[in-house]
Amino acid sequence: MILSDIKLRLKTLMCIIGMLFPLILIFFGGLDANSLSEYYYTDAKWAFVLICLFMSGNMITVDKWVVPAILLMIIAIFPCKEFRILHNASAIIFFLWGAVIMCKDKRLYWMGYIMLLSSILYVISLYWCEVIQIFLISPFHLEYLHRIRKVNKLRN
Repeated sequence: MILSDIKLRLKTLMCIIGMLFPLILIFFGGLDANSLSEYYYTDAKWAFVLICLFMSGNMITVDKWVVPAILLMIIAIFPCKEFRILHNASAIIFFLWGAVIMCKDKRLYWMGYIMLLSSILYVISLYWCEVIQIFLISPFHLEYLHRIRKVNKLRN
């Protein structure tokens, strides 16, 4: 896959923002949320919605990640209190689908298994379960961007 240098830099920036997502939400919304979705009801609402939409736009360009990208859009657009079933079902499927994609990867499969195992944390803390899974999804994408960058250098 050949991506222009600008596209690679933008995708890399989005992955870094994805890794910082929980910290950005805490900075603008405080520490009182029990899940990342609850930041929708704080001063960090704009950050929650925009970052989710930008991240989904970043993921939708990768064939395997189209469905999780659409689910992330649904998570951003339909708040967790008003659209509880739709929002929560989308979030669960988003993380599970992402974990399955990662488990099927030949090189980074271990990240998918850690993601699946971290789902157990749900019973203790939904917030930390989501944070760990985001910290796995973003580096997964960063690694692929790094590989694309290497291939692009070899072709030039």
